[in-house]
Amino acid sequence: MFDFIKNEKIITIALFTSIFTATLIGSFKRNIIDPAFERVAPSHKLDFVPNNNKTETMQSLLDAGNYDKKQHAADHYADNTRIKWQTFLKDLFIWLFIIFIIYIIYLSVNQFFKKK
Repeated sequence: MFDFIKNEKIITIALFTSIFTATLIGSFKRNIIDPAFERVAPSHKLDFVPNNNKTETMQSLLDAGNYDKKQHAADHYADNTRIKWQTFLKDLFIWLFIIFIIYIIYLSVNQFFKKK
């Protein structure tokens, strides 16, 4: 994205708004969509470990290293499935504030050029 700005040598209001909007969309994905999808299709259920020995499972592999997979999986699952509405709302309010400031700048620049 920054190469595009460097090559064009023009910074527009649409460029600023698109950067902040892309950040807001990323926040929505990270804080709302990803945890919701993790509840529907947990990533630990989608893991596949190919092995020739049918009794060897991921649990036995991790237990061999004295690793408490059950506790870690429970903590990881609880953290990844918690939808973070507060974080997304904070990002949304920041986005609204920035878009409002950019709109005020747009109006003032537009008025300046209409006078000429």
